[in-house]
Amino acid sequence: MANDVGSIISGAQRAQLLSMQKTARQLDVTSLRLATGQKVSSALDNPSNFFLARSLRNKAGDLSRLLDGIGQNIRVIQEADHGIKADLQILDLAESFLQDMENKYQLGEIETTTGIPANETHITFLPNAVGVIPYVPGQDQPATGPMTSTSSSLTLAGNLWKRKLVNYTVTPATVLIFDYRSTRQPEVSAIGFDDDTDFTNDDNRFFLYGTQV
Repeated sequence: MANDVGSIISGAQRAQLLSMQKTARQLDVTSLRLATGQKVSSALDNPSNFFLARSLRNKAGDLSRLLDGIGQNIRVIQEADHGIKADLQILDLAESFLQDMENKYQLGEIETTTGIPANETHITFLPNAVGVIPYVPGQDQPATGPMTSTSSSLTLAGNLWKRKLVNYTVTPATVLIFDYRSTRQPEVSAIGFDDDTDFTNDDNRFFLYGTQV
């Protein structure tokens, strides 16, 4: 512009006009810096600083993404920790429940309450096989042996025929579940249900083991 009007203004006026144009450009640059917050907004301002700032911004973006990933991993670990603590609480409750059940078994109760399905009856034994009595008088002869028991098991030694009273009604759907083990082969080992003490009127016992067939 100063060149266009150079022929109609004096040298002093021309210098003043150039100074005003330079001031206007500086105002534009300052306004841009204030608007963007950047001292260097293009490669023309300062190539070295511009590309250095661009590289630093890229690195900052990478670090920000890594920080986000770390935050997500920390959150996953925290959730896993909460889950583990909840599992430990469940195990503590289960242990307490099992201890309570064991205490009830030690009392010789037949449990059909909380924790046992309503269609199951658990047969339990008192210490020292109390309540396990001869099935038929004379059947424990000629040899007898000791009996021992835990709340859920009975051990017989010798020629023993024993019974235990259980308050249960046998139906066609009844299933008897038990474990059996013997350290020697007897004449016969058998198990079954009966509703009286007459040994001769029942031949439907379940054969387990023995030399007799």
